[in-house]
Amino acid sequence: PDGISSQPRSRGLGVVYKRQVIDLGCGSGNETVYFLKKGKEVIAVDKVINKEYFYSRIKDDKALTLEECPFEDFKFKKVDAIFSTFALSFCEVDKFQNLWNKLYEYLPVGGILAANLFGERDYFASDKVVNVFNKEEVLNLLSNYDVIKFKEQEYDQDATAKHRHYYDFVAIKKG
Repeated sequence: PDGISSQPRSRGLGVVYKRQVIDLGCGSGNETVYFLKKGKEVIAVDKVINKEYFYSRIKDDKALTLEECPFEDFKFKKVDAIFSTFALSFCEVDKFQNLWNKLYEYLPVGGILAANLFGERDYFASDKVVNVFNKEEVLNLLSNYDVIKFKEQEYDQDATAKHRHYYDFVAIKKG
C-alpha cells in the first residue's frame, strides 16, 4: 500500500500505511495535496484556509474536506492517522490538554500520530500563548503510544536568524 509521508515539513516523520488522514493546522496545504496525490482521504483543518488556492492545486476534490476553524474547536471523527507539523504548539494554552486527549480518543488502536511540538529553547518559547515542552514532557504525552520515531531538532534558521527547537515524532496508538 501507499505510505503516508510528506514533503518539506514532514521530513523524516516516517511512513504509515493508512487511508484517512486529518491534516491538523494544514496551512498552505502542501502535505494535504501530497496525501491526496497518494490516494488518501484528507480532512484539512486550519483557522483560515485559502480554499481557492487549495482547489487550484488538486484535480479531484472528492477525497478532500476543508474545515475552517481553530483546531481546538474542530469536531473530530475517527480517522486512521493525524498529521500536524508546526501547529499543535499554537493551540490555546488552556485548551492543549483537551486537544491532546481528543487526538488520542479519535485515533483507533494502531492509528498513527505524526506531529511535532516546540521545545523550550525555540524562539517561540518566550511567547506565553504558545505551548513549549521539554523532552520529558513530550515523552510523557506519548506514553499511551508506541513511539516509532522521535527526533529532537535544534538549529538556527539562516534566513531569519531565529533559533528553532522542536520534537518530531511518529507514534502508534497502543491497544
